[in-house]
Amino acid sequence: MASFNYYDELNQAREAHENGLEGRSRVCARRAAGTALAVYYKDSISQPGNSVMDYLQMAKGDHRLPEEIQHAAERLTHQVNADHHLPVGFDLIGDAEIIIRFIYQQKKN
Repeated sequence: MASFNYYDELNQAREAHENGLEGRSRVCARRAAGTALAVYYKDSISQPGNSVMDYLQMAKGDHRLPEEIQHAAERLTHQVNADHHLPVGFDLIGDAEIIIRFIYQQKKN
């Protein structure tokens, strides 16, 4: 996972969004943020998750994380409605960026 480039995945999310491929955009944003969280949790949990969604689920309930990160993870795990839309105002790419910046800062320190 260390070779995973979060920014490449975010760029794919942006490109998909610009091309109206919202499902693909959501997947890429979630994958980027969830993989960053997997790196963050790697040394601190005894039973790692099996998927990026597992890590996003962990983060949204992890009170050791800043509320901003928990809320971003919560939005990233939010289910689409019957029309395959998220609530108005959700920005999953922005939420993924928030999480990745936080992880980068934590690993840098």
